[in-house]
Amino acid sequence: MKYKKNDDFFSDITGALTIFIDMEQGLFYLLPLFASLVCRFLLNGKTLDEIKEIFSTFPEIPDDYETRINAIKDKLIKYNLIIPSEK
Repeated sequence: MKYKKNDDFFSDITGALTIFIDMEQGLFYLLPLFASLVCRFLLNGKTLDEIKEIFSTFPEIPDDYETRINAIKDKLIKYNLIIPSEK
């Protein structure tokens, strides 16, 4: 499945971090490096399997990296930061 940023949020990618801001509700989300990378890959059209393959090549990646990637994707959807895209 492909994803896009929810247009209800302002977002910015600054260095290694991704920021989402909901101006109406006053919500602020700051993603740390690992979550930010997963988010960027999802928004650039990568599938979960492709993302996991990319991370598998990183030296000293934690053994549970696949579980972490799934959890990040689930939270991005749960908090409505990303939504399914038809493109």
